[in-house]
Order: sequence, then structure tokens, then C-alpha cells
Amino acid sequence: DGNEASLDGRMDIGVISDSFNQLPGGLAASQANGDLPLGNRVRVLDDGSASDIDEGRAMAELIYDMGPAFDILFHSRNNAPGDMAEAFTHLQEEGADIITDDISWYSEPVFQDGVVADTIQALYRDHGTLMFGSAGNRNNESYVGVWQDDDGNDYHEFAGGDETLNFQLADQETLDVTLHWNEP
Repeated sequence: DGNEASLDGRMDIGVISDSFNQLPGGLAASQANGDLPLGNRVRVLDDGSASDIDEGRAMAELIYDMGPAFDILFHSRNNAPGDMAEAFTHLQEEGADIITDDISWYSEPVFQDGVVADTIQALYRDHGTLMFGSAGNRNNESYVGVWQDDDGNDYHEFAGGDETLNFQLADQETLDVTLHWNEP
């Protein structure tokens, strides 16, 4: 029914990240120094771009350290939550028993399920595929608060009645602000 490890006793672990084989040496170097298994036990289904930094290969090396019997399947993150959902599905179709990633999208819904969550739930329900994702800890790079409109002007008051937030940015620096509500 698709819930068992492969017949050779190995489990296939799917990894989604930026890239796997873009930096000099790539997969061959990791295999040569024993950080990844030899042969066809590592398959790169979809790699990232030349500007990526092979975080996927680093993740695979850590996974191999934890379980040398794991086979590794890799898929890049691509560019949007819909692509991420396709990556999950592709990894499962290629045999991944467990999938892990280090990706988050600011456009993913925070309080409701979106395409990524729906895909993960369907893969678990239909195939028993387990998913483990990055917690995405942004530490002090976030703000959480209860709606506060003390003067009735329909503006949220972020800081004690001051409706204006000022940000000092360096030349050519940008600031991305994402707002989420806990209702559709």
C-alpha cells in the first residue's frame, strides 16, 4: 500500500531545499569523502540554479550521518508554494517514505491550510508519507499583537497609539512586510 520501506530494508528520505549539486565538487565530492553513499543511493530529481548554495546536499549529509541505510532523493524548492506542493508529490511518487525541507514562503497562509499543507495531508492520508519541515524560527524578526484601535480610526496601533512605524533602511535595502489574520 506504499507505507512500507523498500524491499532492501532501506528507507528513502526526500529532501527539498535550494540545490544539491551546484557547488564545485558536488555530489561526487560528498561521496568520495564518505559524507554520502556511493552508487545510485542518492538521486537528484530536480536541482536548483547555479546561484544556490547546496543546502540540500548539506541536509542529505546530516541525514546520512543519522542513518547510513537511508537512500536520499532530492528536489529543489523552485519558486512558489504550488511548486513546493509538486515537489512533495514528485518525491513521494519516486518512493520517498519521509520528506523533509528547510523552506518557508511568506505567501503561505499562517492560520489556514494552503496548497502545501493540503498536499502534505493528502500524501500522508493516501500513502503514509511523513513530512518534517523547518520551524522557520525568525526570532526577533516578527511582531505578534492583538488588534488595537484606541482612537477609532480603523488603524492598528502597533506602538502605544502611534499609527506610524518608521524603518531606517540602508541605501538599496528593502523591507518586506507580510500581514496575516487568523480568519479567512
